[in-house]
Amino acid sequence: MTATDADYDAIRRDGVLRVGRSETEWLSTGWNGGRRTADCAYNVSVPEGWERTDIEAYVDERLERAGFEPTAVDAAGPALLTGVDIADARG
Repeated sequence: MTATDADYDAIRRDGVLRVGRSETEWLSTGWNGGRRTADCAYNVSVPEGWERTDIEAYVDERLERAGFEPTAVDAAGPALLTGVDIADARG
C-alpha cells in the first residue's frame, strides 16, 4: 500500500456519505445503533428543523435518492443522521 492508497472507499452524493470497507465492524450511535459487521456505513444529512419520525423510511428514501441501491450487503450497514452538510465531510 502506498501513502495515497485509502483503507476505505468514501462516496458523497446528494447529502449522503457512504464509507465502505469490506467486512468491517461498525459501531453506530444512531437511531438503530449498536455493533454490526457490514461492507459499508452511511452518514445522512438532515435539514434544519427536520421532524420526521419514520426514520427507517426516511433513510431508505435518502439512500435511494442518492443512488445507493440497497443490496443485501448495503442493507446491513448502519446509518447515522447528522445536521452537518455532507459536502463538508472529509476523510
